[in-house]
Amino acid sequence: MSRTRKTLAIVTFAAMIGCTVRAPYSTPARVVTVPRLYATESTFMLTDDLSRRYALLYPDSPFENSQVSFAALMHRLETGLIDYFTSSHVPANEDIWAAPLAVDGIAIIVHSGNRVASLTLTDLRDLYSGKLTNWQQLGGDDMSISPLTVSAETDVHREFQRMVMGNLAMTGNARLLPNYESMLQAVASGADTIGFIPYSRLDSCANAISFEGVAPNRDTIGEKLYP
Repeated sequence: MSRTRKTLAIVTFAAMIGCTVRAPYSTPARVVTVPRLYATESTFMLTDDLSRRYALLYPDSPFENSQVSFAALMHRLETGLIDYFTSSHVPANEDIWAAPLAVDGIAIIVHSGNRVASLTLTDLRDLYSGKLTNWQQLGGDDMSISPLTVSAETDVHREFQRMVMGNLAMTGNARLLPNYESMLQAVASGADTIGFIPYSRLDSCANAISFEGVAPNRDTIGEKLYP
């Protein structure tokens, strides 16, 4: 009887010890949060270039870049999903804080064979409102004007509306294009076309004409001479 009690006591003791022994702590995995920069289509190239240059100096601190439409980013900002983004347009909202990072211009582009080399604000407004319909009215060849535009959800479209159109509506004859690359291609292939893009997106496919007598280039835009 005493031997049985001793055996049970030893087994019970061993079981209790087994419950209290813990495995060694493992080193927790390092969670790396990569900062994300949100940008509109017109400012994505800027933020992407800046983040690449930053990565050369600090390879262990990378940034990720997301290109999203202005309207979508504004919705995310207003609903608290993001805290900031870069844009070429600052909405008239007292709750929004903004600071300049760089300066760009809106280039007015036409086909390389178009003889019209300069437009005034009135010309451009009349053209995009549908009041002017033929290039001959502006000193060019006798052909209809085919205005091009990008989505109203883009920041450059909203800035064009603010600075050029004001309260006037853009003509319904303006052909809607999905992005700046397609606008450049349309202008390059259409002698009657006119469009607008960020100057930073300009390439040899189209001519950027003077506006209010000032040609767009890095100097006139940087010194804020280009209107």
